[in-house]
Amino acid sequence: MTNVVKTKVALSGAATSRVESPRDWLLRLQPVMLKAAIPIMLLVSALFLTYEFWRLLSDAEVNPLSDVHNAIDLKLRYWEVHLWFAAKKSSAGIWRSVYQPASFVMLWPFMGWLSLTAVRWLWAATTVAMLVWLVHITVRESGAVNKFQRRFMALLPLSMYATGATIGNGQLIVHILPMLLTGLLILRRQPASIKYDLPASLLILFSLVKASIGAPFFWMVMFMPGRLRPAIFVAAGYLLLTLIGITPLEAPTEVMMTSVERSYELAAHSTEWGRDLRVADLAAWMRFVGLKNVVFPVSAFFMGLLGLWLWRHRAADFWVQCGVTGIWTRLLAYHRWYDDLLLLPAMIALFRLAHMDEDTSSRRFSGILFALMVPAMLAPGTLYVLPTPMNLYVEILKSLLWMTVLVHLMMRSGAALVSDPATG
Repeated sequence: MTNVVKTKVALSGAATSRVESPRDWLLRLQPVMLKAAIPIMLLVSALFLTYEFWRLLSDAEVNPLSDVHNAIDLKLRYWEVHLWFAAKKSSAGIWRSVYQPASFVMLWPFMGWLSLTAVRWLWAATTVAMLVWLVHITVRESGAVNKFQRRFMALLPLSMYATGATIGNGQLIVHILPMLLTGLLILRRQPASIKYDLPASLLILFSLVKASIGAPFFWMVMFMPGRLRPAIFVAAGYLLLTLIGITPLEAPTEVMMTSVERSYELAAHSTEWGRDLRVADLAAWMRFVGLKNVVFPVSAFFMGLLGLWLWRHRAADFWVQCGVTGIWTRLLAYHRWYDDLLLLPAMIALFRLAHMDEDTSSRRFSGILFALMVPAMLAPGTLYVLPTPMNLYVEILKSLLWMTVLVHLMMRSGAALVSDPATG
């Protein structure tokens, strides 16, 4: 009789152990989801990047799939650089550009001595190199532990609509982001030494070629624990480049102030809110509520808040800091859809938290947010695919998702991560 009871108890325990918890079910399902997502992301990447590289390199005036001119931003930067250095001691011919003199000096090696066709091919070659660099950072820093996770994370930056849009327009963020992240990682993980501080500072300095991207991340340089010298190097380097850039001008102060005013007008007085689908930045929101005349001071205030947060959480996980700064940067200033690549650090942070956060509930929520972010950022994007006003509604939902991720990352600034392969 006793043996029968023991047998029943054993069978009951075995049956109980076979009941999976939701977390166990999700863990078992994850490889299946990754296997299903990888071929989709691979196909999307191949098709979209091929099309966008064609846009970058093609001389065709008519694009059968879009009314956006091929390589439009690269052409603008090309003519800006040439006009700037053709000024010959005069501000005549320097129209109201939104870029500062230091930016033209940094762009001159790429654009100042070649024909436009050659510049396109040089930009394409360097873009490929930068994409490889960015993929390497994404895979290594995500903490991916098996081949499916590594393949998935490798395809993540390639399959984002922002990556293709950047390439087709000839924008800058694909070149900026890997340099910026590498420079910050060096400062965070290498000992204070001139042999590390100098190259890291040079990489970060290049990110200021587009100040609306690089400037907010400069807070991370300033508040890097035990590292003041790199901030001095970057500030001194930018000042030097500015002095070189204004040398050909008779009225440099006037020209620089004009570019600042032009930036303000572009952010606050461009097209109507919704027509250009700028729904995910502070200037667009303020224009919508009738406060376009105070965009600059309000933006400066929020820029200061970011600096205060980074100072108070300067010892937080590096990728949580980068994720917060990336989303904040995207929401703070005037950006178009190609700059949505600023969301990549936040997605890396979410993936890490979903696998390494010691808090179980936070780990699950991070995984849910990451799972929502992936399709939201997948090429070709909803901006030009869905009809109006459906695309506007979806863009608003995406903005709300980004802000949810921002709040979550800010709340996890003190998170303890386990078995972090990136930091050993």
